[in-house]
Amino acid sequence: SLRQLRRLLLISERRYYDSYRGPEGSDYLHVLQRWVVDEMLDKKQTSIDPAEWTQVDSTGDQPIQTNCTDCGVFALMTAEYLSVGLRPSDFAQSDMERFRSRIAAQIRNLRI
Repeated sequence: SLRQLRRLLLISERRYYDSYRGPEGSDYLHVLQRWVVDEMLDKKQTSIDPAEWTQVDSTGDQPIQTNCTDCGVFALMTAEYLSVGLRPSDFAQSDMERFRSRIAAQIRNLRI
């Protein structure tokens, strides 16, 4: 759920998952970190110090994406798996079509 995903974002550890294994991927963490800090200040009037966060590269726990079209599905499914205590390495590229259909059905039924 969205509430569980928010809880994941507010922990003091940043985990980096990259299904595409791009070399510049961890650079995006700094942008995301800035966004989280700014959003907390704007929406919750709470200042957080990202210097206290630990960065963990969890790319090895992420299944490998074999095309350049499934990144959104990989991102959504990684977030969902983590939010319910499952490991992202438990799904694979071969699951994407099924996941894509499930996500589409959830959107149609206003469940996502």
